Amino acid sequence: MIIAPLRRTNFRLLIGSGFLPLCLALTLLASLLLPAGQLRAAEPAAASLKLVPEDASAYTAFLRLREQFDLVANSNWWTKISESDKYKGAMMMWEMMASNPGSPAGELQEALKNPDNAKLYELLKGMVSDEVFMYTGANAAEAFELMQRINNANNAASLEATAEFQRQLENADDFGNLEYPDPGINLMRAVLQTLAEDTDRVAVPEMLLGFKTDDTDEAERQLRRLEAYVTVILENEPDAAMLRGRVDRQEIGEGEFLVLTLDGAMIPWDQAPWDRLSDKPSEFDEVVDKITASELVIAIGVHKGYVMLSVGPSLAHVEKLGSGTSLADSPRLAPVAAMGEKRFTLVSYSDAAMNAALGWSEGDLDAFADMAKSFLMMSELDDDAQQAVLAEIPEIKKDLASMMPDMGDRLTVGFLNGRGYEMMSYDWGTNKLLDGSQPLSLLNHLGGKPILAFAGRGVHRPQDYEMVVKWLTRTSKFFEKHVVPTMDDDDQEAYAQVVEVAYPALRQADKVTREMLIPSMADGQFAFVIDAEATSPLWHVAIPDFGRDMPMAMPALVTGLSDSEQFAKALGEYKRLFVETYEKLRELEPEEFPPLDVPEAQQETHEAVDFYSYALPMELGVDEKVTVTLGIHEKFALMGLLPEQLKRLAKPTPLVADSVPLKDLSRPLAAATYFDLHALSDAVRPWVEETVIMQMQMGGDLGDFGDFDDEFNEALDVTEQIEFWFSVVRVVHGFSSATYMEDGATVTHAELHLEDIEP
Repeated sequence: MIIAPLRRTNFRLLIGSGFLPLCLALTLLASLLLPAGQLRAAEPAAASLKLVPEDASAYTAFLRLREQFDLVANSNWWTKISESDKYKGAMMMWEMMASNPGSPAGELQEALKNPDNAKLYELLKGMVSDEVFMYTGANAAEAFELMQRINNANNAASLEATAEFQRQLENADDFGNLEYPDPGINLMRAVLQTLAEDTDRVAVPEMLLGFKTDDTDEAERQLRRLEAYVTVILENEPDAAMLRGRVDRQEIGEGEFLVLTLDGAMIPWDQAPWDRLSDKPSEFDEVVDKITASELVIAIGVHKGYVMLSVGPSLAHVEKLGSGTSLADSPRLAPVAAMGEKRFTLVSYSDAAMNAALGWSEGDLDAFADMAKSFLMMSELDDDAQQAVLAEIPEIKKDLASMMPDMGDRLTVGFLNGRGYEMMSYDWGTNKLLDGSQPLSLLNHLGGKPILAFAGRGVHRPQDYEMVVKWLTRTSKFFEKHVVPTMDDDDQEAYAQVVEVAYPALRQADKVTREMLIPSMADGQFAFVIDAEATSPLWHVAIPDFGRDMPMAMPALVTGLSDSEQFAKALGEYKRLFVETYEKLRELEPEEFPPLDVPEAQQETHEAVDFYSYALPMELGVDEKVTVTLGIHEKFALMGLLPEQLKRLAKPTPLVADSVPLKDLSRPLAAATYFDLHALSDAVRPWVEETVIMQMQMGGDLGDFGDFDDEFNEALDVTEQIEFWFSVVRVVHGFSSATYMEDGATVTHAELHLEDIEP
C-alpha cells in the first residue's frame, strides 16, 4: 500500500489468506475522515498480544475493523460514491442477479433465509468487526526458509531442463527421438533433494488465525453444525473415505475444537517413480521416513474469546496460548506501550529469523547462481568460456552478500490520528546504506511545496565503485579472451581500433572519478523532486494548442556536495574526455560518427548558484524554455530541464508540508518523503479537461446547444465523470514519511493525510 513501508515479510505471510487485502482495505477506507472530535478513550493495542507467546516468529493484528467501516459508511465521501450513477447501476445489477434463483447471488440470498445461516452470517460479520490476528510459532522461520529453498530449486531445475533440451536440439540428428524432461519429475526431484540437504528442518510450521467474537455461544453452536455437516460428508462421500476416523472433537481449556489429523503415511510413496527420481535406491529414504512420521493437524474452534483456525504438527501451540511470557511482554513491543493512548489499527511483528527466511538472503544468491549456470548452458559460449564464468560466481556472490543487510526484528504499528492514518515502523537490522546522523539540508531546496519529493543521505561507500570497476575490468578481459577471437578479421580490427581510443579515455575517466567526483560527493545527500509550477501554451509541437498556459510536472535532481570545485572540475574533465574520444573515433569511422556540435552553455549566477544551460536541438520540437541545466552551489548541485524550476530550488525555502512526520526538519534524518495528491490533481486536471473539450469540439457545435450529436453528448457525460472522480480522489490529501535512527533501530514514521470532501 501507499501508506508506509509494510515489510514484505508479514505481507507474504498474510496475502495468501485473503484477510490482508480485506483488512488493509477496511483500515484505509475507515480512516477516510475520522473527525478529530470523534476520538474516544484509549484501548489496549491488541488483546491477542497477551495470548501469543514471546517466541512467536511473526504476528499481525488488524483492529477496530467494523468501527472503521462505519466511519466510511457515514462519510460525505461514501455518500457521494453511493449517489453516483455507476454505484446505482452496480447495485441494480446485483439486485437483478439476486432475484435469479439459479445465480450465485440468488443462491446466497436464498441460503440467508435459513435462520441458522442468517445467524452464521451475523457471526462472521462480528468476527471481522473488532480484531483479526495471525501468528506463527518459533519453528515457522525454518520451515518457510526451507520452502523458499524448494521454490528456488524448482526454478533452477526448470531452467536446467530447458537448457538440456536445447542442447539436445543442437546435437540431435533425429528430432523424433528428442525427449523433453518431465517437469513433474524435475519438481519432485528438486523438492526431495532440497529436503535431503537438511532433513532436520522438515517440519510443519505452527500457524494460527484468530477472530475475536462477543458471541462465543453462537460460535460453538455453528461449530457443532460444521461437525454434523463434516460427519455426513465423511459417511456418504466415497472420495472422503481416506479421512474417516481422522476427524474428532478435542477440548483445550474451556474451548472446543474440531480437529482433522493427517500424516505423511497417507502419501502413496509406493506409486512414486523412484527409478526416474534417483540413481541411488536409498537416496531419499531419510526424507520419506521423516515425512511419513510427521503429522499435520488442522483445527477450528472457540478459545479464549476467539474463533481460531490452527495449522501445525499438533495443538501444542494452541494449548500454550495465554500461558507464560507473552509477546506483549517482549522488549521489541515496548514502542507500542510507549505510544500510550492511540487508536491502534495495526500491530505487526516479525523476528530476525523470519525476516531472513522471507527476505533476500545468501540462499537467494545461491539460487541465482544455479539459474546462471542454466543460462550459460543455453548460451553460445564454448565450454572454456562457460567454465571461466562459473569460476567467477563465488566471488560475485561474496561481493553481493557484502551489500546485503543483516536482518533484525521488525515492528510496524498503525493508528488513526484524527486526520488520517499514521504508522511507525521499526527495523533493528543493520543499515548499510542510509546515514541518519545529520539533518537533511536539501529539504530546504525542494521548492517549498512540491508534488513529490524524496530526500535522503546515503553512507559514503567508495568501495561500491571499486566493486563496479573490478567487474567491468574482468568482463572486458573475458570479452577479449573468449568473444573477440570468435569475430571475423574485419570486426577484430575494428574492435582493436576502438579499444586503442577508448581504453585510455576510460582510464582517465576512472582517475577523475576516484580523485575528484567521489570525494566531492562525500556529503551523501540526494533528492528527487517533481513540481508543476512552470506553465507553457505549447510544451511540444505534437501537443494540441489549447489556447491557454498548461502546467507541466517536471523532475529535478539535487545532490549534496562536499567539494564543489572538485565536482565542477570532474564534470569539465568528463566533457573534455567525451569530445576528444568522439573526435578520435570520428577520424577512424567518419561515416559512423557525424560531426559533433556541442553547444555553448548559457551561464548565469542566481542565489549563489552557477547555472549552465544547454539548449536542445530545435528538431525535438519542445518549448525553448526546456533546456538541459546544471547548477553548482558550494553545498549542492541541481540538475533538470527547466532553469526557472532549478532557480526556485536554489533559493533556500523550508518544505511546506502539512505533515506530522515532517514537522521538525532540523533533527537528524536518514530520509524523508512527501507526496501531495491535491497538487498532482491540480496539475493533471487542466490536461484532462482540455482534452475532453477538444473532443467536444470535434463532436458537436459548441454554439448551438439545441443541436448536439451523439459524440458530444458522450463528451458531456465524460465531463461529469471527470468532475466526479477529481472530487472523490481529493479525500486523499497526501502522504509523508521521515526515516531516522533511534536506539539501534531504523525508524520510519509515515502518515496518510485524509480529509472528508464537502457534502
